[in-house]
Amino acid sequence: MLPGLSTRSSSTRTASTTSRTTRFHHMQTLGAANDDYEFVKSIGRFKETKRTDGISTSDIIKRILKDYNQYIMWNITRGYTRKDLGVSYVKEKQFRVNMGITKLKEKVKEIKRSFTAPQR
Repeated sequence: MLPGLSTRSSSTRTASTTSRTTRFHHMQTLGAANDDYEFVKSIGRFKETKRTDGISTSDIIKRILKDYNQYIMWNITRGYTRKDLGVSYVKEKQFRVNMGITKLKEKVKEIKRSFTAPQR
């Protein structure tokens, strides 16, 4: 065991699933010269949370971002402007190009199916 490492089970702000790693990170954050959360704590926006085994923060963020892109593309097709959605000009163009490529792929698949369909 490392010197100064608490053996108590504590809630921390890491996504670690093992309590040993979690406690070690907790000690590092509290005892380190530069606290990654120092600014957030100083403005009163930090909230220490308990971790749940089997839940990965990285996976949650990936799902949010994936769903966000789908949300933006869906709303662009519905007629919302990039300003309505808070999207930059370049990002909107990227979404429109991707939507065009997706439509083209679908059309090519449909044409291939019509040629490979059995003729009676």
